Amino acid sequence: MEDLQKILKFFSELRDEYSDIQTAIEAVCISTGLDRERVLGVISVTGVYVLPGSEEEHEIERFINSADMAKTTVNNLVREVGFRFCISNKESERLVHKWHNYSKDIR
Repeated sequence: MEDLQKILKFFSELRDEYSDIQTAIEAVCISTGLDRERVLGVISVTGVYVLPGSEEEHEIERFINSADMAKTTVNNLVREVGFRFCISNKESERLVHKWHNYSKDIR
């Protein structure tokens, strides 16, 4: 339980500090003294990070790409992704911005 709290605390702080999320993860490993697999396990199971290439990431990408942006807003899509996939709003926002086609008309 102590590892869980340390990992989440450091990840929350370092995610904002580093523009590259992988750098933030490495910094968490160094700060906590825990191996990468342990850190990734905690941040992925708690929904604060979706592992690249995972089935969950692919499902989220499909959902985002299928969204009818004529009937919603980017902010609503972020909330819907977070709720539907039980992930943090920050992670939901990152994924929506990663895959959303901003060349479409957005309300």
